Amino acid sequence: MLDTLPPLKHLNKDGLRFVAMPSFGVSDYAVALWLPAPDASEAQGLFAAVEKSDTAGVHMGREFTIPATEYRTLMSNLDRLIQTGNRDNDLCLDGTGAAFDRFKDGTVISSLGNCSPMFEELKLVVLKAVRRFAPGDDLPTEDDWHRSY
Repeated sequence: MLDTLPPLKHLNKDGLRFVAMPSFGVSDYAVALWLPAPDASEAQGLFAAVEKSDTAGVHMGREFTIPATEYRTLMSNLDRLIQTGNRDNDLCLDGTGAAFDRFKDGTVISSLGNCSPMFEELKLVVLKAVRRFAPGDDLPTEDDWHRSY
């Protein structure tokens, strides 16, 4: 899923690549957020949904923007979660798996997980931001990245 997003070198040393893979969902989701320049007034975003049932991996995606002040607040909240959160340290296999690359100050922090409190909150924070700045019919309807039909 990360291959549906821009590579880290395009995130201008400040960005996030995130994927959510609901265990019983019909789609997997990918999100990228980044500041195109340190003094940019807007951050760039990309949202993609990939249907699991189609072997060709049908992509439904769109670009969006976030005001830079909102982006910085979001990244600050995510950084706090990533730095202080307890990553998955059990063998939880059910639910919505997620992975992220956080690029900040030339350093990349990557992780994957599922059920830890840190991942549960991180998944919800990213989903709320996508719902706010990139609304659409292809978004998950449930807070765990699943779609109800």
